[in-house]
Formats: sequence, C-alpha cells, structure tokens
Amino acid sequence: MKLYLSAPYPHTNFIEIQMHIEEVYEDSLELQLAVWRPGRYELQNYVRYIRNFSVEDENQNRLHFFKINSNRWWIQSAQVKTVIIKYSFYANQLDAGGTYVDNQRWFLNPINFAFAVEGREKEPYEIILEIPDSFKVATALQEVAPRRLKAQDYEELIDSPILAAEKLQSDTYVVNQTRFHIFIFGNVSPVWSGFLADFKAFTQKQLELFLNYFPVKEYYFLIQILPFHIHHGVEHCASTSIVIGPEHDFFEDWFYAQLVELASHELFHVWNIKTIRPVELLPYNYTVPQYFQTCFVVEGVTTYYGDLMLVRSGVFTWERYFKKLSKLIQRHTHHFGRLYSSLAEASFDLWVDGYHKQGAAPYRMVSVYTEGCLAAWLLDWHIRLKTQSQHSLDDVMQILLTEYAQKNIGYTINDYINIISKITQEDASWYLEKYIFGRESLFEALKELMSSFGLILKESDNELYSQLYFGFKFEGINHQYFVTEIHPFSPAYEVLALGDQILSINDNPASQAIEAWLELGKENILTIKRNYQTKQVVLFADGKTQYFVNYSICVDSYAEEERINNCQYWLSGTKPEI
Repeated sequence: MKLYLSAPYPHTNFIEIQMHIEEVYEDSLELQLAVWRPGRYELQNYVRYIRNFSVEDENQNRLHFFKINSNRWWIQSAQVKTVIIKYSFYANQLDAGGTYVDNQRWFLNPINFAFAVEGREKEPYEIILEIPDSFKVATALQEVAPRRLKAQDYEELIDSPILAAEKLQSDTYVVNQTRFHIFIFGNVSPVWSGFLADFKAFTQKQLELFLNYFPVKEYYFLIQILPFHIHHGVEHCASTSIVIGPEHDFFEDWFYAQLVELASHELFHVWNIKTIRPVELLPYNYTVPQYFQTCFVVEGVTTYYGDLMLVRSGVFTWERYFKKLSKLIQRHTHHFGRLYSSLAEASFDLWVDGYHKQGAAPYRMVSVYTEGCLAAWLLDWHIRLKTQSQHSLDDVMQILLTEYAQKNIGYTINDYINIISKITQEDASWYLEKYIFGRESLFEALKELMSSFGLILKESDNELYSQLYFGFKFEGINHQYFVTEIHPFSPAYEVLALGDQILSINDNPASQAIEAWLELGKENILTIKRNYQTKQVVLFADGKTQYFVNYSICVDSYAEEERINNCQYWLSGTKPEI
C-alpha cells in the first residue's frame, strides 16, 4: 500500500492524501480510522478533520462506498486491481500527538489520518512525501529513497511520527550499541555538548535499570521548540515527539529542566507501556476504547522514574529533585479529586473524562500522573524499608520485563501486587486496598516515611491570604478575576463557586491586589457575578485554620547515618553491602 502526501497550499494547513491499495482481490474492502492513539486513553474522533473523501479505481472510475459507522468505510471493489482513496486532512493540531503542516515544517502522526484495511494490517506501507527539496526528514521509519519512507505494517506506520523541515538541527549519541538521534526544530541554538552529555547520562541509567535491554536498534527524539507556552510529549516504540515552549526561554534553567524531564519520561515509556504492557492493551485495538485499571503503573511509575533517573544520572542535583517532589506533593494537596476518586477509577475513567484538569464535574477525577507518581514513590520506599534497601521498585519493573514483556505476556493488576508480595515476602494487598482502589491519603503515608530516609517535610509560606486562610484561588483574565479553585472544607466553599467573577471586595474594585482587601477576623463583603447575575456574599476567616499550604522537602541535618544512607541508596539506585 502507498500513501502519497502533499500540501499544495501549506499555509491553509491542509494535506492532500492519496492511499493506493494494490493487488485487490476482494469484492469489497473495509477501511478503519483509529478512534484513539497510544499514550492518550480517550476517544479522539480524528474523522472530523477529513473532508472531500472519494474512491476510484486505477482508471479513475468512481467506486461505490458508504460509512458503516463514524470511523469505518465499506468500499465496493469487485473486478478492480487498485483502489485509490482520496481525501483532504486538516493538519492544524500543533501538539505532540497531532498533525500539523505549514510553510516551515510538516509534523505527521499517521495514526491521525492513515487507514487500516481490514485483513491487510500486516502488509507494508510506503509513504511518499511531496515536500520541498530543502526539507530534511526525521523519523524512525526506514527511508528507502529521498522523501520515500517504508513501514513494515500498519502498526509501525501509526507508531512512527515524522518531522520534516528545512531548519532541522540534529546530533547523535550511542549507549550500549544503540544509536540515539536528537532532532530539534525551532529558532534556538542548543549547546550540543551539554545536551548530549545529559541525554546520554539518563539514557544509560534507564538501560541499567532494565538490565541493558533495549527493544530497538535506533531511537529518535523529535523535539519542536515553539514560540508559545506548551509542554507535551508522546511515547512511541522507536521514537518520541516532544513539543515545548516558549522558545525565548530556551536558555532558562527551568525550561531546560522541563525539557529533560519530558525526554526522560518519554524514553522510560519505551519499556513501560511500549514493551511492558497491561494485559488489556496486548494487543492494541484502535477501533474501540480499551479500558484498564493500571494506568497508575503506565503513567504514574513512568512519571516517578522519569525524574528519578535524572538525579541518579547526575543531571539533577538532590536539591532540584526535592523541589520537584515538593511540587508534586503540593499539587496533590491542592487538588481534591483524590477525595472522590481512586487511582483505579481514574485509570479506567480516562476514557470517560479525558485529560481535563478536573473532569466534567468539579473534582471528579485525579491525575494518574501526579497521584500515580506518589503511589509509586510510596511503594518504592516501602519495599526498600522492608528489605533493608536490598530491593526496590526497580526489581518490580525488571520482573515485569523479564517474566512478562519478553515472553509477550501482559500483566494484570493482581500480577503487579503478587510481584510486590514476592519481593517483600508479605501480602501486599494492603497497597491496592488503601491507595489504588481506596482513597487513603498518600500524603500522610509519605509524610510518615520521610524521617526513615533522612528527610523533613516542611510547611512553607503561602503569602496569598485568599488561598491560605480563605481557601480559594483566582485568575486574572483581561482585568477580570475569576475563581479557579476552592478548598472543599474552607470558608470560601460555603459562599463561592468555580467560575465566579469577583467584582469588588469591601467596596474596593477587584484587581490583582485582591489580597490587600481581604481582612482576617472580619466579615468581608464580596460582590460577584454568577450566571450573569450580580450578588453579594459574606466571606469570613479566623486566620488560624489553613487550607492551601505549600510544602518543601529537605535533608534533615540531624538524621542518623542509617537514614541518610537509605536516602543515598534510593537516589543512587545502589544497594548496601550484605
């Protein structure tokens, strides 16, 4: 099968696509467009970007077709040698999982627009790119000729993003005989020596964790540095696509930290989901949702290790790593979906709620990234303490690799717990009951274990009275101020609603200085607009009870040597001598 892609007017963001299905022997064909993509466990509805769909044979005779459902087509193909599908695709989704075309670059995720042909998914695809001669092409697909790519089958095709541009910078590094390619699109000039050293360092540590097994011979980081704020990455078996911005902050320390965090996270997915797979996702079925309860492993464990590999490799200092963990704890304590949804429910309901911050109803869901990371962190610490740092979550991931993935077996949630039980020589069902299916506080559990690793969890100052004592957060948009978060046990919860526009406080017009008008121990009169109606509410705080509290982690300088050693073994990935 062949896919011809052109963009005669790239500024319109449309790709013109022709799909040639050759050697047709069937009287009819069925075409299927994926309804979701790996790494994003929600329905996508890519078909809405397609227009002007038509079908003809090799002699340009129109063929009869109709839609079976929103993503599936039936085509009459009797006495036809070649079926040619023609359609336009609106390529205007500029993130790591979308497809985008303009005058400067093409970024293609074939799963967005490429059809599977029923019964012929194992056949090779050839992709012909009608791009400017000056464009370079970056992809894990084999380049059989200039601007001609080959995928072994439909699975490889849709798992291989393509980045093509004139201004495409690149370099490579090698770890354990695997070559890693870094391609960067954007108006930036990276310092390649530092870039390569850091990427090589965290790659080496990840390979060590997984017993130096890597499933592909070459790997590609496809990075776009964009002019606006964005932070997104998508994993693939032999590559990752990353978009991050704004480009004018490229040389800021925080920007680089976020970039390597994304890269380390996505690389870890090569093992944890692309290789080690929940049983429900083995194999992938792109025609229907594939519900599973272990996304806290897929994304939570990956989030945990993505950052941990950076400190183990020396890319991050302990101090930077503790700042990142502090932010995760703060994100956890400042969001209240954890009170109403378990991690298992959140994993399953990604297909229902998608990746929105709160879900359709306020605080309906929790983040499998944040909560799953804290759950992985807690589990790692527990295993280490039970085994005197001889074992850890590292062992769990290694067993999942050797006993499941390398034998092409998907794991269940019970398999995961049984592995933990075997390592710790205790029944680990408590972990499921309390923190995966249950809603017990991960924060309290981690806080209790801090001292065992020579650490202190400190409450740090939150100077915003609106958050600390009154229990609400607000955001200014075009000089209008809206309530964005409310602590469910705070005074604000009694009188404010999400989305309320604050007009004035104690007769003072709302401004970014809302804090200056709020008074503790006094009834504050807030004029708000809700559902197009203006009303007044009374907000009182005693100045004693605190709600949105900030946290920071630091080393306890008075901790016993044994506890500091626990921290050292954890952050270095080493073991004490027996």
